[in-house]
Amino acid sequence: MSKAVMESVIGKIILDTELRYALLANADQVLDAFDLSSVEKIAIKHLDNETLEYLARILNAHLDKFGQDSIIAQQHNP
Repeated sequence: MSKAVMESVIGKIILDTELRYALLANADQVLDAFDLSSVEKIAIKHLDNETLEYLARILNAHLDKFGQDSIIAQQHNP
């Protein structure tokens, strides 16, 4: 699989609280919904809840502060 797919999946996990909790409850079932290799699934399973929650809080704080459009513009214009 590609780096872009991993980034997309991890981004969804960070931004979607329900998906994040589902991942913690049943990682295999959640990850089977994505086109990931077994190595990528293992890597995602090793992400701990504290890290995911921390990233979600940080990202949500930035989205609240600057707005989603501002964050997207920063990503495309570093």
